[in-house]
Amino acid sequence: MPVVFSLLSVFSFLISLYTLICFARIIITWFPAARNSRPGVALGKICDPYLGLFRRFSLFRRGSLDFTPVIAIGVLVILSSICANIVAAGRISLGVVTGTVVAMIWVTAAAFFNIILLVMAVRLIFDLINQDGGSRAWAAFDSFLNPLVFSLTGFFFGNRYRSYRTSLITAIIVLLLIRIAGELAVGFIAGLLFRLPF
Repeated sequence: MPVVFSLLSVFSFLISLYTLICFARIIITWFPAARNSRPGVALGKICDPYLGLFRRFSLFRRGSLDFTPVIAIGVLVILSSICANIVAAGRISLGVVTGTVVAMIWVTAAAFFNIILLVMAVRLIFDLINQDGGSRAWAAFDSFLNPLVFSLTGFFFGNRYRSYRTSLITAIIVLLLIRIAGELAVGFIAGLLFRLPF
């Protein structure tokens, strides 16, 4: 069994290394000159086949925002964490694997919550200082945010009129409460799963 744990430890390291390489590739794609450079092309050959698997899913793309790289990195982190947690627990069990998967899915979901909360907070700040200019950036923010903001606030306000600012504040509070409750619930559930004997 120690050979299996050694292999899992090496596999976890290799996955983490590949995750770092994919992350570098994602960052490089933001800069056209770097993307077309020799290192950028080399990273593309290594990472693009994997990252391309997730680009097929339109569920994770909203307007000009593409979250598929976050999902791709999340899957690698989950795999690496499963291997590392099996090694740390010293046993291969359904509880360790399931607990790790639940915890890592939550980490990925929490990252989305954090991004959405950050975007909403930025939007609220600019709304408060009356800098709503009709730029394309605000249109992209709003096309991403508005369906979520109005569906969350519609639950509380129904069809009654509410200002955009009130809707944003309500949505931020609701998402923050969901984020906190999710963190507590997933921590409790993952802890129970890790302690399962099988």
